[in-house]
Amino acid sequence: EQLIATIKIYTRIGISGFDDMKFPDFKGFWQDEIKTPDQIQLHRENVNGKIYNVGILKKLILTPQHSGKLTIEPIDLVCVVQQRTRQRDFFGFPVYRKGKMEIKSPRVTIRVKSLPPLSQNNDSNFTGAVGDFKLKSTISQTDIKENNPITLKVTIQGAGNLSLIDNPAVNMPPDFESYDPKESDHIAKTERGTSGRKTWEYLVIPRHAGSFTIPPVTFTY
Repeated sequence: EQLIATIKIYTRIGISGFDDMKFPDFKGFWQDEIKTPDQIQLHRENVNGKIYNVGILKKLILTPQHSGKLTIEPIDLVCVVQQRTRQRDFFGFPVYRKGKMEIKSPRVTIRVKSLPPLSQNNDSNFTGAVGDFKLKSTISQTDIKENNPITLKVTIQGAGNLSLIDNPAVNMPPDFESYDPKESDHIAKTERGTSGRKTWEYLVIPRHAGSFTIPPVTFTY
């Protein structure tokens, strides 16, 4: 199941830039980055009665890869800040100088529950898809001559961990020659998680005449 990690900086002093920025490797998670503006846009937030300027550094969609406790290590930043001195300029205004300040975020522990137990009847092809999905398949032709190619297209569409979904198993008749599928996707990465579709196109060549049945394609999530 996906979760959204938002990395923000809170400041009450002027920051002119970052000298160093170290993000954790998010061990145990699959990462999908949500696009944010190149220029950090500050807004104001009230935290325990104090007003801070707040900027978003990065947003990520995190998908835990196993159950148990997963720890997100601190983000380490070296900020270039404007520090006020005791000096004043010719007009009497305070004089500022640049300095460096290292700050770290706290560790965060995520508790990941195990997936429901699989039933022996209809979950044998479950491969870890979590979300809300629909399956569709189409075929280019159903009446052709032997040794002419046809294309079977299988599409999974919906919201969830689409990036980690592999092609569903397709069982072809013995007289059909098939090739590895061509995969394409259109996946949006937003604060709601990942959504869109993945499509696999199978090139299939029937080698003999006759009537053949391609079994249904199944997908469990």
